[in-house]
Amino acid sequence: MNSKYKNLMIQYGGYIPFSILGGVHKKKSHKKKISHKKKKSHKKKISHKKTKRVLSNKYSIGTIIRKNNKLMVLSKKRKWVKLKE
Repeated sequence: MNSKYKNLMIQYGGYIPFSILGGVHKKKSHKKKISHKKKKSHKKKISHKKTKRVLSNKYSIGTIIRKNNKLMVLSKKRKWVKLKE
């Protein structure tokens, strides 16, 4: 054993403190904690086709509407029928 360490062992009673040995000194980092944001997944959205049918339960019987430049009337059986011109 090195004489330097022997003297330190005698001085400190059989063990040498790390502060005397010049152990690892960690510097305190003042970095900000990084919060991880959730990344949005850019998946392709599935588009559902809208029906072009005019709902018959939305209108009362005898209602006249224009569909594709044609006049349609709602019959008593709740069916859209072309209006005769």
